[in-house]
Amino acid sequence: EVDIKKELEKLKLMGCTKVEVEEVQDIILNNRKEDGVQGENTLWKMTQAITAMSRDKNEERKRDLQELVGTMLPQPEKAAELFTN
Repeated sequence: EVDIKKELEKLKLMGCTKVEVEEVQDIILNNRKEDGVQGENTLWKMTQAITAMSRDKNEERKRDLQELVGTMLPQPEKAAELFTN
């Protein structure tokens, strides 16, 4: 689990606009199944909220946000270590 407030603050430092951060927060608070954000406040839920928010952006911004999401998740070899140890 993660502290969503802290993660939202990090998004600002990672290049998200204030409006984008507010949109991500609203998606998380709405907790809608179709956005893929139900359940505990995890990093996965956070990245799903960013992905949901990016759906209404232009193609360039959508790519930028997808790259940002990619930096938030552990690399496959690191993730494998988390589950095998």
